[in-house]
Amino acid sequence: MPIRPRSLGFPRIGAAREMQLALESHWRGEMSEAALEATAQQLRARHRAQQSDTGLAYVTVGDFAFYDQVASHIQLSGCGLPRTST
Repeated sequence: MPIRPRSLGFPRIGAAREMQLALESHWRGEMSEAALEATAQQLRARHRAQQSDTGLAYVTVGDFAFYDQVASHIQLSGCGLPRTST
């Protein structure tokens, strides 16, 4: 049975911290939400291509988060606590 190489995830931040810089720029009001979404989409596409180009049998998807990967997965799985106002 052949070994099929795979990746369990890929760093979301980008080789030059592009996602972190874009997110911080958005928080400061210097980047629109649409531009932030476009940056994220470009990074996801680039990361998928980089993983595919290495010859992996399986490429991980769904491992992207804008800020907190753990909080994103909790929310995706429906395990998060309901928000309350104070």
